[in-house]
Formats: sequence, structure tokens, C-alpha cells
Amino acid sequence: MVAETAVWVEPIVESLKSTLGPKLVALERVSTNAKDLSVELSRVQSANAQIVFAILAADAGLAFARQWADRQIPALVTGYTVMAQSDRFWEQTEGRAQAFMTWKHGVRAPISPKTIPYWDRYTKKYGHIPGAYTNFATYDGVYILADAIKRAGSLNSDALVKALEATDYVGVAGRIKFSKRHDPEAGPEFVPFTYIQWNKGAMVTVWPPAMKTADFAFPAWVK
Repeated sequence: MVAETAVWVEPIVESLKSTLGPKLVALERVSTNAKDLSVELSRVQSANAQIVFAILAADAGLAFARQWADRQIPALVTGYTVMAQSDRFWEQTEGRAQAFMTWKHGVRAPISPKTIPYWDRYTKKYGHIPGAYTNFATYDGVYILADAIKRAGSLNSDALVKALEATDYVGVAGRIKFSKRHDPEAGPEFVPFTYIQWNKGAMVTVWPPAMKTADFAFPAWVK
């Protein structure tokens, strides 16, 4: 695991440590704006890791991707790298992002009948793809609130809460219902957990299988 030193990361690291147990052969923490991860990646390589789970939201994600490729670390990358969710990532890594993978909320895939048409309209209008992880939720959120106001017939906060709790809405992110904790339900029938990979300069969806737009590709140096 390669994770940045930020408060939001701590509970994720602790949860994964508990879940992975002895399978976790190396845990490296890096500064959010780290420019050189050679020491950390040397330790990852020495530990013979087969998979690197990244938790990187800031600029360190660029250095991580470049040096993972330059050093030909023989491990697949997964996890969460925000910089890799941008359509500029291939350019920013100078073409060294081949086979780099990350979770991304909001992909151009047949999640719902609304997803691809929205993606294409947005890209045409603004000249870039929808933002990393806030775009779909913000767009759907406006419609969900409007629908709740209509069903509640009121702007009263208590009435709106009840209406929102009863939400069953198909948006660009998928079918949205809320759990008892007021989180969107996740899974193939709701808001899917989607992974993208960089392949020959393009961002493609590789998981889940029902929504993939390309097959998973191995880095050239990983057998």
C-alpha cells in the first residue's frame, strides 16, 4: 500500500491493514506533494509485492505513476489515484501511464441510459471530460433534490428529509437509493464501483465486466 499522509486516509489505511493482514507486505506513506517516491517504491519492489494499492489524492500521484513505470515495478496498480482520473493524465505522465489503473466514480460506460449521453454532451460543451469524482454526484444531486421537493410539496426540512430517504432515482451515476446511514447504495444494481485503466493514451473502463469498454491490459513488464 502506498498512501499519502492526510487525515482522510487514516481510517482507510487502518481498515485495509486489518482486512489484508499478512498479505500486506509493505506500507509506505508519502507526502501529498511528493516529487520523488524512489525510496518508497524500492521498498515495495524489495517486498515482492504483486499489487500496489494506492491512496493518493494529490500531486504525489503523478510522481508515483511516472516512477512505477520508469522502474518497471513488477506489480499491478489499483486503489485510488485522483490524478489518474483526469483526461490530462497521459500527457502529465509523458505517456508513462500505460496499464495504470484506479477507481473512478463517473465513467463513459452504459451505467444507465443517461450516462453516455450526458458524458458526450458535457465533453462537447466544456471541452473536457466530467470531473474526477464530484461531477456525477453533483449533477444527479440537483435532480434528486428537485424531485424530493416536488414529492414533499414543501421546503420544510423535516418533510424534505423524509422525501430524500424515499429516493429511488435513475441518474447518470446509476440507480440511486439511500441507506439508513444516508449513503447511496452501491453495487451493480445501484451506483457501481467502477475502475478505469489507461491504455494507449485513452481512459477505458475495465471493471465491472458488464460496464467495461475495453479488456484489462497488463503492463509490458508484468508477466
